[in-house]
Amino acid sequence: LAFTACDKDQDMYKVLPADQVTAPSLKTHSAIVITLDNLKSTTTFKWNKADFGVPAAIEYTLYASNGASTPVLVSSGFGDSLDVKLEDLNKQLIQLGFQPNVTANVNFTLKASISSKYDAVTSLVLPVSITPFKPRYPDHVYMIGSEFGSWDWGSPGIAELTPVNGKEGLFWCVRYFSNPSNGFKWCTVKA
Repeated sequence: LAFTACDKDQDMYKVLPADQVTAPSLKTHSAIVITLDNLKSTTTFKWNKADFGVPAAIEYTLYASNGASTPVLVSSGFGDSLDVKLEDLNKQLIQLGFQPNVTANVNFTLKASISSKYDAVTSLVLPVSITPFKPRYPDHVYMIGSEFGSWDWGSPGIAELTPVNGKEGLFWCVRYFSNPSNGFKWCTVKA
């Protein structure tokens, strides 16, 4: 029987200390405008890979912030790019307090880690000009007609529609029409 061992450092992989790790360098579009037309599409964030000094799978986590708040998780994955749904990004920006339909700088950072045992490294902040989107849905919808308030907005007979739970902008009601030809209309205000 013969036993051998490696005595040379070059045969061993060592994770670099965090201050020696090459951090990822994040890239994307300089401006993103989110609209109803592109809400279902994606945008791509790319980066130069981090180097921890060892051949290991590196997990990358993308964060967004408004500069003053704690960054929120946008997405994570392995490789050198992430395709992020604009709809998901839009929801996170609205939750961060960004105003719908107003252009603002969003600060993105990318965290790279190989294990919870080792310190992660974070890219430099990448500011991106983004215009979030939010349809402006009404809080109330009213139905008026000859059978619903006698065309008088001050009448208690006007039907107020019920919002659909969890579906912003959708309303419902059940009403009997004795003569549909008498007509009816909807309005978001009693006027």
